[in-house]
Amino acid sequence: MMNSTIEVSTRSQLGWLDSDSDGILDVLDTVPDIAVNREGDYYTGTAQVSPLPNENPMKEGSPVSLNTIAAVQYRVDQGEWIEAEPADGSFDEPEEGFAFTVDVDSTVAGEYTVSVRAQNSAGNWSEPATVTVTVEEPDDTEEGDTQTCLHTEIAVSPSAVNTGDTVLVTMTVQNTGEAPISSVVPVLTAPESVEKVSGPEPESQDISPGDSVTFEWVYQVTATEGTLVFTGSAHGYTESEEEVSSSSTESAVEVCVEPLLNSDITALLYGVIEGASVTVTMEVHNAGEVALENVTPSELGVSFTGTASASLLRGPLPESIATLEPGDTKTFEWKYTVAPGAQGGTAVFTGTVSGEAEGETATSDTVKATVGVESPAILTCFIIATPREVSVGEIITVAMTVQNIGQAEAVDVIPSELQVSGTGKVELESGPSRTSVNVQGRSFEIILWMYVAVQEGTVTFSGSAQGTDASTGGLLSMPETESNPVTFNAGSDDTGDTDTGDTDTGDTDTGDTDTGDTDTGDTDTGDTEESEPPPSNPSERSRAERTIQKVRELLEKAKNLLKEKEKKKRDVRICSKLLYEAEQYLQHAEYYLKMGKYEEANRRAIAALLKVHEVLNCVEHM
Repeated sequence: MMNSTIEVSTRSQLGWLDSDSDGILDVLDTVPDIAVNREGDYYTGTAQVSPLPNENPMKEGSPVSLNTIAAVQYRVDQGEWIEAEPADGSFDEPEEGFAFTVDVDSTVAGEYTVSVRAQNSAGNWSEPATVTVTVEEPDDTEEGDTQTCLHTEIAVSPSAVNTGDTVLVTMTVQNTGEAPISSVVPVLTAPESVEKVSGPEPESQDISPGDSVTFEWVYQVTATEGTLVFTGSAHGYTESEEEVSSSSTESAVEVCVEPLLNSDITALLYGVIEGASVTVTMEVHNAGEVALENVTPSELGVSFTGTASASLLRGPLPESIATLEPGDTKTFEWKYTVAPGAQGGTAVFTGTVSGEAEGETATSDTVKATVGVESPAILTCFIIATPREVSVGEIITVAMTVQNIGQAEAVDVIPSELQVSGTGKVELESGPSRTSVNVQGRSFEIILWMYVAVQEGTVTFSGSAQGTDASTGGLLSMPETESNPVTFNAGSDDTGDTDTGDTDTGDTDTGDTDTGDTDTGDTDTGDTEESEPPPSNPSERSRAERTIQKVRELLEKAKNLLKEKEKKKRDVRICSKLLYEAEQYLQHAEYYLKMGKYEEANRRAIAALLKVHEVLNCVEHM
């Protein structure tokens, strides 16, 4: 088998030796040499690679070098390393020239060390070459003069602002000399992206030796993003009226203008009433791009209308949310007990929620939830009997209207049996039309009975009803109420019988005739009671039958339309009541048709027809 590994001795002969095991072959593992010259603040120099001595067996030939200069850097004292400029535009040769400028603060006496280093293409740095710069104390050689010097520093706060915010710019001017300086005036240059609100304050100031004065400006930020740079200096006058300026002609402070903090919080408040308690829920949503911390709802405000009232049982739960990430939604919950009072009303809950983001507080708009507090169901009723005057044998319709004047629903309302009093007599034909009803708040329901007048006189109907309050479960009852009186007159047939009876009694002498007349009278009267012929027009019956048939067809159509509306979750209560009334009219018409009273049957059928058209119109405009 062939082994491709090269032996150590062979690698040494080829120059592939890494004697210090640093991953760089010895032929490349060298450090550059560097030389530096200074002329004032301007520095120049040369950096070159260090070649590896030729160690061939004959000891002949030139040193070997495969590296190039890759970079030159400098720094002052222990500051950050700064890139120097290559003399030919780029560092890529074994020997490179370089240059840079160092502006040492000449106002502060002391020694400064400028260090320079070079790097070769193998990544090795040279030992830094250093230059020591000494700044002497200024010395005024003119007799009678005293050293004077101004030093300025600029500061801006806050360091991060948004559009529309204001910043405070301060310039501190110090007299570092030994003589007083009078009428010191600051000069500040602001960027175009700000507008001055005030300043400088003060406009000028005398400064004693060793003292300092701070001048202030206020600016409003108009930029949307970027960096604000303020520069400035100060100047004043010595006692000999010579102008003195700050040695540093400008000072700059950068203030980063951050984009508007994209933090936003929204809330939704709603309440659900269950019996005598209300659960109020606040949904909180982080609609911004940063996480919100310490998300806390405000205390809920509660106001009322009517006689409603409420008191807090517990909440909010939880009291706060530690962190709400962008796009997340959480809920807070409160529980209240409510009381409707005599009239009921509404409870209106209001509140806000806030959270913290990057030192700022985001607060939602005020949200509101209105909860209806229903007054108890209160039942009343009245009874109407129609028509108010009928003949014996005709139908009386008794309608009990059950009203709920409260707001809560009354359920399982059951009418009592009607009591009949008076000189007349009736027989129950049908009813009650409904054995129980549910009555919505502020609404009513109608229950019908039909009676036949059987004896002339006057009668009234009385009754009551009872049910259950849907909100409290309490029993509801109402006092007994009485209808209007109804008068029953003797029918025309009864009058004929009476006349016949009188005639028979008068003809005592002619017994045969009396008997015959009596028999004939009795027979006629019987025929009239069993099947009364049409009163005048034989077509009355067919007209009544046609009208009744038309009502039946339209009623069926109306019922189907109402079923379709119910499937669509529409409120069909009003239309259903009209339909019920139409059905009652139809029942009356059918009853009179059966009794052979075709004119009355047709009249009731026409009333039913009109009512059905009301139903269809109601459904159409639902």
